[in-house]
Amino acid sequence: MRTGRQSPKHPSDANAEMAMTDLVSYERAGRAAHIRMDDGKVNVMSPAMLTALHAAFDRAAEEQVVAVLSGRPNIFSAGFDLKVIRGSSPANLQAMLSLGAELALKLLSFPTPVITVVEGSAFPMGAFLALASDWRIGAAGDWRIGLNEVQIGIPVPRFGLEVARQRLHPACRHAHGDRRGHHAGGVPQGARQPRRRLNPFSQGDREL
Repeated sequence: MRTGRQSPKHPSDANAEMAMTDLVSYERAGRAAHIRMDDGKVNVMSPAMLTALHAAFDRAAEEQVVAVLSGRPNIFSAGFDLKVIRGSSPANLQAMLSLGAELALKLLSFPTPVITVVEGSAFPMGAFLALASDWRIGAAGDWRIGLNEVQIGIPVPRFGLEVARQRLHPACRHAHGDRRGHHAGGVPQGARQPRRRLNPFSQGDREL
């Protein structure tokens, strides 16, 4: 598994170790692993970021530890990479959406609890990962969390809608609509919920 440059173990904690890539760090402490996204900007969910997150969660699953996911202060993630979405390669777009859908499914079926710590705004794909987690912890602040694809002129991926339908409180969905793409305006239910496998793509997503 690609982990990039290695950092030494913390001398103050014999159980802690850290491995890092340019985009995602993995820090082990006891029976938990802290997976932190940091691209130095707004944590765009590019193919490289999604691939690094897959590798980090695969490691957490192999080590059978609780996974704690976080982003940068003030921004959890700005969502999918618009350069890829608006680019000229359908194959690159499909690959990015597949990586995102498979990552959401991975979190939904993860063998240990997944906790997402949101310290700033989160838009798709970031909001999808928060929804797919078992527990979500949000820092107080003037943040926005929502599915804003329609506002910026792109369809909402089918897998994202299905995750939102499963996780969001019905009153929130009914008040704001599943497909309008506006800020969700509600708080996802925090209790651990039964997991079910989702079909990550509809035919419409394949044609996106």
